[in-house]
Amino acid sequence: MDKEVNESDRELRFDGEITRANILNHAERLFSESGYAGVSIRNITQSVGVHLGLVNYYFGTKEQLFNEVMVRRVEKMTRSRIEKLRKIRIRENSPATLRRILQAFIEPLIGETEEEKQELENYRRL
Repeated sequence: MDKEVNESDRELRFDGEITRANILNHAERLFSESGYAGVSIRNITQSVGVHLGLVNYYFGTKEQLFNEVMVRRVEKMTRSRIEKLRKIRIRENSPATLRRILQAFIEPLIGETEEEKQELENYRRL
């Protein structure tokens, strides 16, 4: 029973991805400014401009939303770190090797481009 995906289904799916990302972005900013306890789901929905039900639909609870905020960044940083570490040619007792290993761990948290640095600003405050 293959269902054909029409354009309106794709648009809804795309809009859902955008809405989900917007909720995560706003939640991350608000959590970084006020802490976990200082932010309510209602604060987040008002900031995003969506109904309360959407946060429940995408994330369930406030705790699950907070976890998603964290996991989103940690997963991306972990992939970047692994990629950078794989490229390092290890040389025993080499300060250059140690420097590259440290860079592989630190750069994903700080960001390499101005866009990445700004994007990670709220996460770093968390």
